[in-house]
Amino acid sequence: MIQTQLLQLQPPYQVIYCGGEVGLHVGTLIVACEQLDERGLYLGIETHSYPVVSYTNKARSAGFRTHRFAPYAETGEEGVVWNRAELRDVYPLCLGTDERVALQRIDWLRYEFSIPAGGAGDLPSLYHIAARLSELGIAIELPEKEEMEVPQVLVYVQGEAGEPSYVYGMSKTAVFYTPWASVAEMADRIGRQSRDYEQLYLGDDQPHITFCLDKELSYSDFCSAEGEGTLDEQYMAIDPEIREGMEQLVQRLNSGDVFPF
Repeated sequence: MIQTQLLQLQPPYQVIYCGGEVGLHVGTLIVACEQLDERGLYLGIETHSYPVVSYTNKARSAGFRTHRFAPYAETGEEGVVWNRAELRDVYPLCLGTDERVALQRIDWLRYEFSIPAGGAGDLPSLYHIAARLSELGIAIELPEKEEMEVPQVLVYVQGEAGEPSYVYGMSKTAVFYTPWASVAEMADRIGRQSRDYEQLYLGDDQPHITFCLDKELSYSDFCSAEGEGTLDEQYMAIDPEIREGMEQLVQRLNSGDVFPF
């Protein structure tokens, strides 16, 4: 037997995040079902708690809106059940009464709590998150100008068993991520991510960012036994194809053909 109960929350509501989606947490749907073994004997009750969200925010009905982000077809829906996520899977982003949420917090959630194990998949769309927040009347707070002038995004390559799995780069201004692929594919992914930032900084002072490989990172995972030693020695012992791919990616990102800033 399955039983359900809808718990309606009281304002101020939280804006919650899960896997690249954002919504105003207005309730929780609790689903309880009996667990039986193969003989039909009672084992206990299993419960699941699903967030119920709204994409309309009456507390900020006259708040922030921007034409930079195209509306989605489902904009304005209320009482939407996130049936692919439970409460333990979501993270608070801000309150629905807040006017702004820091870009650094959004980027931290996008990277730390959205990339699947093993490095597969894409970084959730910043454009989609910004559009959702815009509909909720909440703006994204950009870094202070002195923080925006960070000159470099350090590019890190991570992997196991001698093979790279993914590439990521971050600064106080932006975060980028791509699974390891051809140079063209990786540059295209980062290019699409960078265009989301272009929308945010439109009309504001845009930082000029350059990319470089992190010289402090040990690349011993990609080396043979002979590659042990200093960081420079480890780097030079990397498989030439991997090393060339890393260098070509950074070169392409700095060419101006990919990154719009």
